[in-house]
Amino acid sequence: MDLKVRKLTVERYRGFRELSINGLARVNLITGKNNTGKSSILEVLRILVHRASPRVIEDILSYREEIGIAEVRALPSFDNLSLIGTLFNGYPFQGPNPSYDVYPVSIRIDGAFSPSSLTMRISDLALGSDQDQEPLIVDHYPSGNPAFIVRLDDDQIEYMLDDFPGHISRKHMWRSLRIPQQALPAKHRRCITVDANAVQQSSQFGELWDNIALSKEEEYVVHALNIIDPRIMTVSMVGGGHDSNRRRAIVRTSEFENPVSLRSFGDGMNRLFGIILSLVNARGGLLLIDEFESGLHHSVHIDAWKMVLKLARDLDVQVFATSHSWDAIKAFEQAASENFIHEAALIKLERIREEIVPTVFVGDELEIIARHEIEVR
Repeated sequence: MDLKVRKLTVERYRGFRELSINGLARVNLITGKNNTGKSSILEVLRILVHRASPRVIEDILSYREEIGIAEVRALPSFDNLSLIGTLFNGYPFQGPNPSYDVYPVSIRIDGAFSPSSLTMRISDLALGSDQDQEPLIVDHYPSGNPAFIVRLDDDQIEYMLDDFPGHISRKHMWRSLRIPQQALPAKHRRCITVDANAVQQSSQFGELWDNIALSKEEEYVVHALNIIDPRIMTVSMVGGGHDSNRRRAIVRTSEFENPVSLRSFGDGMNRLFGIILSLVNARGGLLLIDEFESGLHHSVHIDAWKMVLKLARDLDVQVFATSHSWDAIKAFEQAASENFIHEAALIKLERIREEIVPTVFVGDELEIIARHEIEVR
């Protein structure tokens, strides 16, 4: 089973002027103080796997509440660049006409996927009749409608930022220069994100549950829930019909005759359900978990990590998780040091002046950290 990403290089994305992380493993825990870019790592992986699709860009900006604010859109200084400018390191760009020659307004992400590299930039679009002609980048931000250019290795896609009201995926106009507009292959789509919200509605898990219903993967989910409550015997999703927002997860236990709502077992149970359900759906791909510990009591951290490490190996999933909780980090180190020492990596991000510097702990280093309880947050 090959790992999906062995090395990640990011240039000019959000707080990263230049960042390179080597030695990535099957399960990777990213830690560091606030504003060191933990969540940004998850974002660049999503962007790379999904080829910077407008839907993913919109989801990222919406989650951070960076688009769709009517009061901001009404400001005279608002323009199309404001919709996606926050993705670029150094935004807001200085001066009324920031020069592309002076300041390279482009983001580059390199990984081990195919495509292995991705570049995003904003420019004026000046295409001739030759479809292979490189778009012209003018020396100032244009007053008209710019283009959001995405280059994948040697291929290129352009998204026109053209009079859309703040929702990239609903009102964007796009043309394809070399890649036909088509659904992504399954290997590029299989990247699932679990956000930091511990109280996600169980209705959000309906589609993921349908994918594994009546399969062996159901057993994995039940075993995970038994970490918190060993009385749980089976799980199911009920209700909704055509309205998926009304679906809910229910469980049968050894104590109660009738099924009961999963939410009645608390936020930790709901959080663990979302993590493991997402993991089994990510078979052969990537799982991204923001703030792993959210909603989970420290007493279940070790068993939860053991479950994640085991399933990641069995299902060929590469996991990237973030945490700033010492309990979660220590539990990760302890769980990995038992049977998964060569499949786990701890990545610490530190801000040193204007740069974010990663330190990667793997193998014996991770075991030493766990044994001596060395602080690495």
